[in-house]
Amino acid sequence: MYDLGAGKIMRFERDDCLHSLDQAVETLERIRNARVNQDARALHVSLLALAYSKKYDKIGRSEDLGAALQYSKLALSLNKSEWRMNEFHCIHGLVLLSQSSRAEGDFVKKLGEAVTHFRLAVELAERYRGTQQQACPYHYLSKALRSQFHHTNKLVDIEESVNYGRRAIQYIPEKHMMQPEIANNLSLSLYEYHKTGVGRDDDLREAFELAFTAFSETPDGHIHELAYYEDLSQIATTVRSSSRELQGLFSEDELELIRLGMWVCIFFLLDGSSRSDDR
Repeated sequence: MYDLGAGKIMRFERDDCLHSLDQAVETLERIRNARVNQDARALHVSLLALAYSKKYDKIGRSEDLGAALQYSKLALSLNKSEWRMNEFHCIHGLVLLSQSSRAEGDFVKKLGEAVTHFRLAVELAERYRGTQQQACPYHYLSKALRSQFHHTNKLVDIEESVNYGRRAIQYIPEKHMMQPEIANNLSLSLYEYHKTGVGRDDDLREAFELAFTAFSETPDGHIHELAYYEDLSQIATTVRSSSRELQGLFSEDELELIRLGMWVCIFFLLDGSSRSDDR
């Protein structure tokens, strides 16, 4: 039943269907009070917190956020295995990150709390886990720091975001389901770092390459496909209007792709739709 609930959450990531999340919550709530050891219960309620958090992101209902916060805090208190505590700090950080995106008065405070939990997750993952298991904590911390930069305009936030994003992309296994998301986040961090005037032109080139990787490697119909397309289009527009010197860093094939811009992305979207219809 636990695996079934996890599978429903993964299905939501692919189809963006609220019914998948409802099924995940229903399944996990049904076994919430099952007689299992404390560590197993911590894993279970953390997954329940993640499902409720994604429901909140999808429809913005305060009851879902309340449940997500309740269960993510409970998971932290139940877990006694320090070697895997990073997972629970990550999930609680993700819930706080969701809360900060809609909080009216104390969003900066909630965002800061999310950053704190992700820093703890990184510290614990570096201490107890292998490099592949460190990739996601690095990614979530990078993402939260980029969000924090939007509100603080502190250069150190976006610099750290880039640094942790680079570690995440370095350690994530090739073809891992998180690879497009990690690539897209780093592309945005590099793009915003370049816009500060401190970043180098090479950063913009790398941002474009990562954005294209994220978009082209995302499965057809995935929940993030359209967002990755918009991010790629935004970066390509910046390159099109940049100096000849900067454009000289790109190959002819890349420049042709950038000149075609939105039409190339639309082709990929339409081609993906037709392939989905054929299946």
